[in-house]
Amino acid sequence: MSWTATLPGNLPPGIYPLELEAQGSRSIWRSAVKVDLTGPAPLRWSLATGGANRDYPKVVREGDTLFLGVAECDWPARSGGVLAADAASGKKLWQTALGEDVHAAPAADAKYVYALTNQGTVVKLDRKDGSILKRRNLPLSDHPAQWRLARMPLVLEGGVLYCGVVEGARFRIFPLDPETLESRGTALDVAPTELYNDGFSVWKDRIYYDIDGESGCFDPKSGKKLWSHKNNAKSIFRAASCGAPLIWEGKVLFQHRSFMTLADAETGNILWTETAGAPFSNWRKHGLARRGDLILWSYARGIAVRDRNTGRERPGYRIASIYGEKVWPAVWSQQIMHSSAPVVTADGSVILPGDDGRILRFREPERSWKDPEELFARPVPVKGDCATDGGTLWFADFDGMLHALAL
Repeated sequence: MSWTATLPGNLPPGIYPLELEAQGSRSIWRSAVKVDLTGPAPLRWSLATGGANRDYPKVVREGDTLFLGVAECDWPARSGGVLAADAASGKKLWQTALGEDVHAAPAADAKYVYALTNQGTVVKLDRKDGSILKRRNLPLSDHPAQWRLARMPLVLEGGVLYCGVVEGARFRIFPLDPETLESRGTALDVAPTELYNDGFSVWKDRIYYDIDGESGCFDPKSGKKLWSHKNNAKSIFRAASCGAPLIWEGKVLFQHRSFMTLADAETGNILWTETAGAPFSNWRKHGLARRGDLILWSYARGIAVRDRNTGRERPGYRIASIYGEKVWPAVWSQQIMHSSAPVVTADGSVILPGDDGRILRFREPERSWKDPEELFARPVPVKGDCATDGGTLWFADFDGMLHALAL
């Protein structure tokens, strides 16, 4: 079941509750949204996906369409799939059930949509109606399904489709031909690692990865690791939640636990390594973004701001704790300590989606770190990567709701 709601245009300013009920494949769940029409950033629409994705549902925007992987997250149930929605209205265009959960963000081009199920099946769909055109099972091991995690966003770059899977203690990236879904080079296979690595990046046909204990660059054409570094991402917890490296101007930035390392993308020479000194930052998803000559790094309680050339903290830019202690009881009770969204930059503003269900905006970060504007508030954590065109923010939450927020 899905729904959209359009409020009458003659409503006076105020906060209006919207209650919804959605029928999932295995249960009925209810939730509520407050639509704030008192400020400049009203909620434009909400869409129930029918699933409750408890990993990192990255919203993918391609043209005027949004794509989202859907998961029921009730192992061993496999009832997920892919959803397409109109970005402007929130109308569901199609939803294709694949018989398996889809935690990884899809990839899309003008004609096709590509998805990776948590069982390691790559699926090619028609963008117009979601019909399945081709399937291929990745050559994975015989590990039990609960040892496998395929939540890294798919990457479609340079005519190659890259799919990432962590199984057992191995981190694997498969380069595929988008037309046939057959192999397009040598797969990256690195060990040991943990289940909770969040992604990888591709630049000049090379794979840049960051796992527990190692960061590096791999060439799938030659099958060779071009360079690598040992990192200190090891944690007393299950994993350090290393994320997708950020690449710009021939440099690559790695983030592992509370450390950042900037290296030359060609040679691997380390330019600097710094720490944010952030508590529990290993539970954050990758939170790296750039704003001018600053690097913005979201962590467990706020944003760290660093000079991109030195990695050092900028005087006057340090943000105080946003969440304080009030977020932790909810976090512990819902067992989502590692579930958070990265910081987003849009139209000169910095936007921080949070585990406490709020979305905060800093219009002039260098002057308003301590007084952010609250755009959205709901007692459900905001998760995964948001999408934005500068005027709208699209995001998914812990309950499997897809929202559009005017900026």
